[in-house]
Amino acid sequence: MRIILAQICSYPPEIGKTDIFEYAQSLLKLGHSVYLICGQKNDNQSSQDNLKVISLNLPLQESLTVSWKYAFAFYKQIVAIHRSSPVDVVHILNPFFLAFICLKLIWLRNLFHKEKIKTIFDVRTGPIRRGYRKWLSRSLMRLASFFADRTTVLDRSLAQHIFGDKNTVVLPLGVNQMLFTPKPETRASQRHKLGFRESDFVFIYSGSMDRRRALKALIQGFILASNNFHHIKLLMIGDGNDRVDLKKYAQKKLPGYIEFSGQIPYQKMPEFLQMADVALSYIPQKSYYEYQPPLKTPEYLATGLPVLATNTSGNKVFIKDGWNGVIINDTPEEILRGITKIIATKDSLRKNTRSDINRFSWDTIVNDKLVPEYLSLTGRY
Repeated sequence: MRIILAQICSYPPEIGKTDIFEYAQSLLKLGHSVYLICGQKNDNQSSQDNLKVISLNLPLQESLTVSWKYAFAFYKQIVAIHRSSPVDVVHILNPFFLAFICLKLIWLRNLFHKEKIKTIFDVRTGPIRRGYRKWLSRSLMRLASFFADRTTVLDRSLAQHIFGDKNTVVLPLGVNQMLFTPKPETRASQRHKLGFRESDFVFIYSGSMDRRRALKALIQGFILASNNFHHIKLLMIGDGNDRVDLKKYAQKKLPGYIEFSGQIPYQKMPEFLQMADVALSYIPQKSYYEYQPPLKTPEYLATGLPVLATNTSGNKVFIKDGWNGVIINDTPEEILRGITKIIATKDSLRKNTRSDINRFSWDTIVNDKLVPEYLSLTGRY
């Protein structure tokens, strides 16, 4: 089949937007041809047979103004590709406003053409806004879904929260098991490279440092724990509008114990995970995050790391308290409790981290769930 994947992202992607990259890689393994339309492309990325990456050279922002530009640019590229050689499916990922405009344009185009373009709207995150913005985001998702031939969502609870009883297909988060796998033989060298001692007990966090993530509570909890465990260290990976303030706060309150690496490339992430002892999946217990399964959690588990995770429905898709991690609430006192418990039980937890990870393999998800949806849309299944 010939597939178009489209999203506001860089290629290769930054941490947090890896779905489109993994879809493409798994589809290529199965012999399909992929056009990937993105915002920006790393020119150093090596070419692959049957993959054409089309960069629009637009800012990697998800504002309404930028989404308008992306929507029309996406539509223009999609029609041009389809005109030169018909594609089987156009697969559009978030954001919602872009998807709504682009899918509506394709829907209108299909009204006047015998050769229809089949479309999938792929919801990879819920509305993480408050008040009227949350209502607007949800409304745009529902409108985008109306104009799409098929809607996929990464979790059944999230689908129910957004679309109610509308028929949607669950397309869960996955993990690249070739990339994220335990490599204990690299632990010492990675620690030396990153400035950690073998005697340090290292916690690692990767993800957004947006103010809505409320990560100050995580750092406060870690500071409390450092009074009892003098050998613990914390590495914070990622970027966002709260990173500078968080770094200043950490350096003031606990200098030398908390490091900030900034954003790192997706393919480099396993190198950082290899040297850690425990991973942190800290998601604030807010309604707009409740049903959002975090991508980092299965990546942590696949690398063999026990996970200290906050008590959200999204985290509990992957984490079972006392089995492969510890579940806590999002307060500093709870973080102290969780750190204390996970240090004491880390060895038994580590044995179970990969026990259920195979069902979250990207290759399995694409082969067993995504490709059948493509075939069903095209009438071949």
